[in-house]
Amino acid sequence: MRVIHWFRRDLRVHDNPALQRACRIGDEVIGLVVLHPSTIDRTKQLPRRLRFLLLQIEALKDSLARIGGRLVLRYGLPEHAVPNVVQEWGAKWVTWNEDIEHTDSDRDERIRQSLSAMGCYSGIEQDQYLVPLSVLKASRKEPIQTFEVFYKVWRTHLSEASSSSGEPAPEPLKAGRTISPKSDPFPISTQFHVASDKALPPPGEQPAIRRLERWIEILATPPSPQPAEKRVSPSAAVSSGISPYLRFGVLSIRQCMDAARPLLNQRAREMTRTAAELWVARLARREYYNYLFFHFPRVMQEPFNIELSTIRWETNQAHLTAWKEGKTGYPIVDAAMRQMAIEGYAPQWAREIAAHFYIKDLMLDWRQGMNIFYSLMLDADMANNVGNWQRVASFTPDADPFWRVPNPARFSREMDPSGEYIRRYVPELVRLPKEYVHEPWTLPHRGQTALRFFVGQDYPVPIVSHDQRREEIIRRYRTASHSE
Repeated sequence: MRVIHWFRRDLRVHDNPALQRACRIGDEVIGLVVLHPSTIDRTKQLPRRLRFLLLQIEALKDSLARIGGRLVLRYGLPEHAVPNVVQEWGAKWVTWNEDIEHTDSDRDERIRQSLSAMGCYSGIEQDQYLVPLSVLKASRKEPIQTFEVFYKVWRTHLSEASSSSGEPAPEPLKAGRTISPKSDPFPISTQFHVASDKALPPPGEQPAIRRLERWIEILATPPSPQPAEKRVSPSAAVSSGISPYLRFGVLSIRQCMDAARPLLNQRAREMTRTAAELWVARLARREYYNYLFFHFPRVMQEPFNIELSTIRWETNQAHLTAWKEGKTGYPIVDAAMRQMAIEGYAPQWAREIAAHFYIKDLMLDWRQGMNIFYSLMLDADMANNVGNWQRVASFTPDADPFWRVPNPARFSREMDPSGEYIRRYVPELVRLPKEYVHEPWTLPHRGQTALRFFVGQDYPVPIVSHDQRREEIIRRYRTASHSE
């Protein structure tokens, strides 16, 4: 029996529940990818994230070929493409892993009904979460709101969560031999404008697994005993780099948790165990934001704390452009924004200071900044992007209070004391000593002359005064908090 597996956010052959189900059901399994027209325009140069996606699809095609499989590519609406491919191949089953991110929540059900009318069965599996939303929903009468409570409930169910199988989908993944419908040719780069980009992470499951293994090695290595000022600053590393692979399901969340489990063992070093716990909490926060997005979809456009929806935001195109281009005059903010523009990635702390500055210093509408992040990041995930911006804006129940407005220069000294991160992405400042790299405007004129570096000429003066803006944004939050 021929079975179609519809790949969505699960671009891998290892530890793929719906693909494994397809292989148990059928004696011939065909992979299908459907590219939606609203996501990809054939006529335009693609954003970096979509180029990354297409390269992952090519890598998936190669992975399937190595175990005897075949991948069919279609461009169009899934509600048309999936039934058409079923009819084309004469399939009796279609399997897929659920994805709650797409905005049309009824689409999968319409596809299932269309397939049923054709005499084709559907098999749908849960793949995105360590603890399925249905389990969390069943455990509480009312939706959980704070991460602290969510994490406690999530951890109680974590031991029940299935582990990764660690194995590729079993045979048979065989290309059709009895019929050979015409399928879109590979490579994808000949159909779409996919320019080479050395800044993109290498595509495929094996590079993703190697990055995960390297990250686990970093977590397992105790910090250097050197004095703090001689250690490698947080800017020089240390992030996992696996989030883009998680975003498209090139790695499964179960593979990540399985890799972390040995570090959570009581026999592990305390510092190692603490580092692993922090990372597991980060994985849990991804699921928390999806949980909030599922139960409170309004957070896409309005604050979780609805009374803060009356905050008055500014409309300043010059400030918006300076922030997006990394020319605000605050080096740590500019470095973060430039890294995102160049690489489609930035460490979580860098993203947060850039978002804090946008909301609390520039006082621009958080929704526009959120959308800019989504357009820039390789790992852009709708629920996590919304959740992080809501938290930075002090909208969620467990966010820092609105009157805590980070000072960019002070934050910069804490996270990048040597200025290494700043110099990497803001090369104009490469010759500045570390005493001034965080606040170039404080460098005396004599020093600027000696370095042949002039603030306002070689690098912007700060576009706003942090101290003044801090007072104003706190006033606006207080006004909104006390409004009827």
